[in-house]
Amino acid sequence: MIKKKVLFVFGTRPELIKLHPVIEVFKKSAQHEVSVCITSQHKELLHDLFEFFSFTYDVDLFVMKPNQTLVSSFIDIMEGLDRYHQVFKADVIFVQGDTTSAFAGALFGFYNNIKVAHVEAGLRSGSLTSPFPEEGNRKMISQVAYYHFCPTEYARINLYKENFTENVYVVGNTVIDTLLNTVKITQKNELNYQTYFQQLGVNFNNRIILTTMHRRENFGAPLLDICAAIKEFSAYCPDAQFVIPVHPNRNGVMIRQQLADCKEALLLPPLAYDNLVYLMNNCFVILTDSGGIQEEAISCNKPILILRDTTERQEVLEVGAGVLVNSDKVLIFNYLKRLFEMPKFYRSMTHKQNPYGDGNASQQIIDIIG
Repeated sequence: MIKKKVLFVFGTRPELIKLHPVIEVFKKSAQHEVSVCITSQHKELLHDLFEFFSFTYDVDLFVMKPNQTLVSSFIDIMEGLDRYHQVFKADVIFVQGDTTSAFAGALFGFYNNIKVAHVEAGLRSGSLTSPFPEEGNRKMISQVAYYHFCPTEYARINLYKENFTENVYVVGNTVIDTLLNTVKITQKNELNYQTYFQQLGVNFNNRIILTTMHRRENFGAPLLDICAAIKEFSAYCPDAQFVIPVHPNRNGVMIRQQLADCKEALLLPPLAYDNLVYLMNNCFVILTDSGGIQEEAISCNKPILILRDTTERQEVLEVGAGVLVNSDKVLIFNYLKRLFEMPKFYRSMTHKQNPYGDGNASQQIIDIIG
């Protein structure tokens, strides 16, 4: 039997979280030969996932360099994939989401007549500059993809509006596959996780506000406003604790500077994925500009205040689990105040039906690929 050759290309932490369950089902298949290529776009954030998932890859393109631009990283990924193509000639190339790695992988597949499978297809914010460059990347990937694996019906409709009607499938979001398995692990080892965070300074007697900030559009003045809102609410609410994993980019430097004197803001290094899932499952509310966390928070039954002016996860807004607060100090403070002081309002943002599926997306994808 001739096996179908399947290549997975990714470079960031969210991509691995969402591709890992897909890779695993393909590796277990007798009908497929699998190769995994990492670009190392964010390799420093992948190590804990390699360990947690017992994950191995076949080739590392080592594209990241000091002071690298979007253009130079894109070129390096394309050239690296071209070299690896001489070793592994794929029939299908999988990319996920909207990163530089995903766009480069998709375009490389198109140039070499390889069928491109796009996981999490059809997301749209409606603004090419927010988020940047992700919105442009995902729109361009749609132009060259053969398989469009949509997380929701809303994403499918977005593609239909752009005249993509063939090989479009609503399968759910693969992040739910990973999340549900990880929640089971953290619950089984509850005491270990709780002890770990207590040693870091997390006070579970307080109501935890898990906060993440790393988007380009929040660089500069918006981040200053968000930090000001955090300090203002910390002074207002004595039983609130902001727990903030700090991303290793220039946002992180500014966050540390602005919140150094705020004792209710606990600044942590980037968290291993399972630790982040434990916090999501045990916090009171989530304040974030992350796309993936918007999806995961619904499964963890937590209200989400989204630190952006648009979101491609419109389902979060439609079911009432999240609200856009941008970097508006007044909005952030007022919504936190309502969530802390009005139990009925808090309940109105929780216990929502998850629009991202039931954790069976990966199996649906391999069934379709065949």
